[in-house]
Amino acid sequence: MTYSSEQIANEDELFARNLRRQRESLGWSQAELAERLQEAGLAQIYPTTVSRIEKGERIVRLSEGAQIARTLQTDISAMTRLLPEEAAELREAMIDVELAAGELRRAATAFEKAQLKLLDSSSVLGDWMSAHGEGELDAHEESALEDLVAAAREVEADADAVAVAAFKRLPKG
Repeated sequence: MTYSSEQIANEDELFARNLRRQRESLGWSQAELAERLQEAGLAQIYPTTVSRIEKGERIVRLSEGAQIARTLQTDISAMTRLLPEEAAELREAMIDVELAAGELRRAATAFEKAQLKLLDSSSVLGDWMSAHGEGELDAHEESALEDLVAAAREVEADADAVAVAAFKRLPKG
């Protein structure tokens, strides 16, 4: 299996975040963790190193990661996993994206249908005007034309409203 650089970066980020979480859950300061890691054989780990790892500014070698996990009383695989509540939040965001995408597809379909209807109506109007000249419209014809314009504006507003509603459903960030 080949991993993308994005997947590797995500695991690095998870490791850093879980390191901080696990360290804090044990009630340890960065200095205390660094001291324990030095005692466990990672002589080059200082409080500033722990801080840089937690901020994602320093990548952890596999051997360091394994020792850090053991020192934090966990295993390295747990250090690169989402917590259950994070996974649930991610699933919820994915569902929101799928729902919003469905609404956008429906809005696009409605908009395309409205465009076709307007094109057809304008074609009919154009044909009528060609056949009858550009003289004055009688009251019935003027009313029909006003209805057509009003319908066009309504369809456009409806399509815009559906698209805006769908975009609002998309998760932020």
